[in-house]
Amino acid sequence: MVRFVIIFFLMFYYSAGARAAGASPACYFDNLYSRSVMTGDFASAKLHEVVGYFEYGWTVSNCDNVPGAPYGSAAYVGYYGPGGISDPYCTSTISGIYLDVSPSYCRVDAPFGSMTTVIRIDQPFPQSGYIRKNFVRNQYQLSAPGNYKLGPKLNTLYLGWYRGTTTPTNPYLHVLLHAGDEGPAIITTCSLVNTDILVNFGEVSEANASEPFDIEFSGCTNQADTKRFNDSVSLSFVSDDIRADGSALLNKSCANCAKGLQIALKDGKGTPINLSRSYKLSSNGSSTISPTGLKYGFIADLQRNPDQALSGGNINTNLTFVTSIE
Repeated sequence: MVRFVIIFFLMFYYSAGARAAGASPACYFDNLYSRSVMTGDFASAKLHEVVGYFEYGWTVSNCDNVPGAPYGSAAYVGYYGPGGISDPYCTSTISGIYLDVSPSYCRVDAPFGSMTTVIRIDQPFPQSGYIRKNFVRNQYQLSAPGNYKLGPKLNTLYLGWYRGTTTPTNPYLHVLLHAGDEGPAIITTCSLVNTDILVNFGEVSEANASEPFDIEFSGCTNQADTKRFNDSVSLSFVSDDIRADGSALLNKSCANCAKGLQIALKDGKGTPINLSRSYKLSSNGSSTISPTGLKYGFIADLQRNPDQALSGGNINTNLTFVTSIE
């Protein structure tokens, strides 16, 4: 008799984003993009805990309409956002969430923004730039549970440069480059009941056993919160042991490990789940949704691995479930 044990570890990860191209009257941008990504649970985050990030980048092929030296040696791509003069925390599109631009300040770094990258006009082209700053939880009340668009409050990028001494009252020029792409975000009080789930097959003699298990979320605000969570959240799967076609989870290679076995994942109705694709929770087929929580049924199905001869031993493998917004 052989004892087979499968351990599943779970974690949160929310992500989304988009890219866009652009140009300006002074510099020619082959690629210009910005992206806002949610990576943590807003509702459970502690003060100043990182819950996402904002990034932008660009590639410039040439700049031909910038004043000459000494004023035109550099142009600046920068984000401008509302916030305190000596405050590194800029407001975002969601109450309770700041954009941390430290060690800069939101408004002190004018005229070129609180997140600034540099184009060196006197250097060879093409040139590229990139910068990333974190969204953090602040001390203010979080927006009510719901679907949101995450981004800096003024989700725009500007191109700026010195105009020279001929306009002493307005020595800088700014050109709007890009209206940024906001990423989807969800505010929910739903949280995982267990982050480590053990699926135990006990002792089996054949590769045809199956064990049901549940993934549960609790602490939701109300029925609208649970419905929003169910409709918005998908799972993806991470493991070094996933078969190339996503059909099953392979066993690891070790001295005491069984050979010729694999584990397929199915939903509560017995429908196979491809581990290489995103899986929407709303398609589970065996779920229970209440005003305060959600329960999703799954089946771990022990199968023969056709690529190996069968021999006894332990199963030592794990699968990480990653939640994302779609």
